[in-house]
Amino acid sequence: MGIVRGVCSLGSLELRSPVILASGLQGDTPQKLKEAYDTGVGAVVTKSVTMEPRSGHPEPNLIKRENGGWINAIGLKNVGARRFAEELGRPTYPVIVSLAGNDPSDFVRMIEMFDGAAAFEINLSCPSVVTFGYNVGDDTSLTTEIIRAAKSTTNVPIFVKIAYTMLQSVDVFVKAGVDGITAINTVPAMEIDITTGKPKLGNGMGGLSGPPIKSTAIYTVHKLSKIYDIPIMGCGGISSWRDAVEFLLAGADAIQVGSAAMDNVSVLRDISKGVEDWQLGHHT
Repeated sequence: MGIVRGVCSLGSLELRSPVILASGLQGDTPQKLKEAYDTGVGAVVTKSVTMEPRSGHPEPNLIKRENGGWINAIGLKNVGARRFAEELGRPTYPVIVSLAGNDPSDFVRMIEMFDGAAAFEINLSCPSVVTFGYNVGDDTSLTTEIIRAAKSTTNVPIFVKIAYTMLQSVDVFVKAGVDGITAINTVPAMEIDITTGKPKLGNGMGGLSGPPIKSTAIYTVHKLSKIYDIPIMGCGGISSWRDAVEFLLAGADAIQVGSAAMDNVSVLRDISKGVEDWQLGHHT
């Protein structure tokens, strides 16, 4: 675990860079994943997939806030694990597959579908979908079963992605054998159109991402790093190399970039280069 001159070790996972594409819209096709990887990041995380295809929530399901950041209520829209696994094939670069569900057997079956995944990230905390992630992480006995089932199915690392409210549950995840933590997921949010008096999102509420949640994410990473000696991937509001360095200084072993890449995937190249220069002492 740790970072040396651009190389990142997350347990048994060795990456060329500590900068990683976060799970989200930029990772919903193999083509987008490869495009992101080619910017120079260490790995890419897929959009969360579920056992069965999901049509997601009604539009509008993504809004860009005037004060920065995004609120999304995509609702885990995806083509289903089997089809996505077929489309992905056996990647020649590190792909971390994000999985969402609420039954241990579903996670076992999904993991078995992906041949060549570098790791799996279990989504325990999707705020816009009840029963798929939203409350799974709060049910520690269920989460323990999921982690143990996942660990018994594969030899690659298993990470869990948590909400900032789950700090008290991390003990349980670690005792269950999880290989690392991704912190944090989006934060529950809502905006209302003052003309219509109705929520701006078709689902009513969604998950806030981007710069508004950065400070909360850094705080969570810092708290985790002081307690646990396992790999931590910091995620939330990173849009520059300076943001990334803040997370590394807070105790993250790697960082994930999501919302910033939706505007322009090339930001991943800028962040990766900036972090590498910082590690080499080229920034003042």
